[in-house]
Amino acid sequence: PPAAAAAADVDADAEEARPAAATKASCVVCPVTTGTDAAQPTAPFSDRSVVQAVPPQLMVTIVSARGLRDADWMPGAGKSDPYCCCEIPDKPMSKFQTMTVDDCLDPVWNRKEEVLGWEEGDPLDFTVWDQNIGRK
Repeated sequence: PPAAAAAADVDADAEEARPAAATKASCVVCPVTTGTDAAQPTAPFSDRSVVQAVPPQLMVTIVSARGLRDADWMPGAGKSDPYCCCEIPDKPMSKFQTMTVDDCLDPVWNRKEEVLGWEEGDPLDFTVWDQNIGRK
């Protein structure tokens, strides 16, 4: 499927990615800004003050997942090796991922990252994948 191909592009040289869960997570987005939400004068207030806009920042923490299905279905293959990707649709520079947790259906990542290119109103997609090392 196209989603699997996109996630496999993260490191397609020696790894194969498959969805570890059939559902996508949703979240509530609360921007973190530096300074005020609008603009800040760069000099004391006067007629000629220069105003610079402060771009919004969004910090996301991917904490954990629970009850993932076992995507390593072959006998002796162990459990899933999940990782989570976060991205803004149609903004590839925004994509980041957690580390892989081997043989685990309840992974804990605690990965904190700034979502690059985020603008107010942008949706976020969270997808959990199973990473299989050694296959092409």
